[in-house]
Amino acid sequence: MKKIRVLHVVAGSLKGGAARGTYWLHLGLLEEGVQSTLLTNKPLDGNYTEVTTLATNPLMGMLYLLRQKLDKVFIIRYLNKQKSNLFSPGIIGVNIADHQQYKQADIVHFHWIHGGFIDIAALKKIDKPVVWTLRDMWAFTGGCHYAIDCDRYQENCGQCIVLGSRSETDLSRKMLLRKKHYYAENIHFVCISEWLARRARQSQVLRSRRIEVIPNGVDDRLFFPVDKQVSRARLNIDTRKKIVRIGAQNLGDNYKGFAKFTEALGFLNPDDYFLVLFGKEFDTSMLQKSGYEVLHLGYIKDDNHLREIYTAADVFVAPSLLEAFGKMVVESMLCGTRPVVFDAAGPGEIVQHKLCGYKAKPYCAKDLARGIRWAAAHSGVDAHKTAQSASARFSNKIAAKSYHKLYQRILRIE
Repeated sequence: MKKIRVLHVVAGSLKGGAARGTYWLHLGLLEEGVQSTLLTNKPLDGNYTEVTTLATNPLMGMLYLLRQKLDKVFIIRYLNKQKSNLFSPGIIGVNIADHQQYKQADIVHFHWIHGGFIDIAALKKIDKPVVWTLRDMWAFTGGCHYAIDCDRYQENCGQCIVLGSRSETDLSRKMLLRKKHYYAENIHFVCISEWLARRARQSQVLRSRRIEVIPNGVDDRLFFPVDKQVSRARLNIDTRKKIVRIGAQNLGDNYKGFAKFTEALGFLNPDDYFLVLFGKEFDTSMLQKSGYEVLHLGYIKDDNHLREIYTAADVFVAPSLLEAFGKMVVESMLCGTRPVVFDAAGPGEIVQHKLCGYKAKPYCAKDLARGIRWAAAHSGVDAHKTAQSASARFSNKIAAKSYHKLYQRILRIE
């Protein structure tokens, strides 16, 4: 049987976020026998298998940065009012149909395509089947990635909360109508959780489309239980307290729920817990003034280092208010460390309450604190069972098999 040739298209560094998960899927598909290649728009920051970048020289690297800037030009008029939530117009981009990798592919698989990579209008020029994995709400909103307190994406957007706009015909309305116009029938949409799929089916843009659900896959060869004391020694952590870990690429994002975490700490005794944070630089002075010992490890790119941080902890807290999936929740479970989450959105689908973690009532800080106590009390108990449960549901191999079957169905390959 002829191998399926798939081209993954993803923006950004392959060492973080959606691009990292895309690369794992790409590797899993190669092991499945799919002829998988990956195209990105950022200069490569490591050695990768079957990966091509548009930024092949310094000049192209500068064009990558310029496109990012130009895509933001369209929201300049809203900057004084705009909230911190991410908003991406999706107007600036390239036409990948001219690329050699595109010409050789049977299927094009989109992932995270923002930041000046793909112009939505270019979707009409793609004459091959497209699979688009949605990792947030952007594909069916007027430009926001999470419609936290808004359901206007179910109609026609406008009066955008994120943009701070009172106009019915603002940028969000125009961008939503643009998506409705340029989404062709050759696009097959996949959501990474049932929560995200429900919102896609409620949206004005996608309510008439078929929505698949395939959870993210996580590489269980990178994340697995190891001895806590060894991990703590490598991280130079010497404490008798229970170690509570919280992290995100940017803890300052409103939807990450850090404010709920700090509120929950008010129900706990600082003498009992040692806090370990990672992610972009973040002001920890408030936590320290509350009496907590705090270690901030900064932004972590190395998976081996990240595994040590997970396994060193007694508890991993992921207090997101909105999260389409919760890859870090799975990573923590694979390392045998029980997560504490709110019983909402993607993380609520991942965690089995009081088996492999704790699901707090949304969005009750007191119950979040109760979950931290429970997870700390059960630290180290059935760690390998927790890891095995996560691997059985969310391993990269399972995700790759699911996508392989989807490609076969689309191409009508038996």
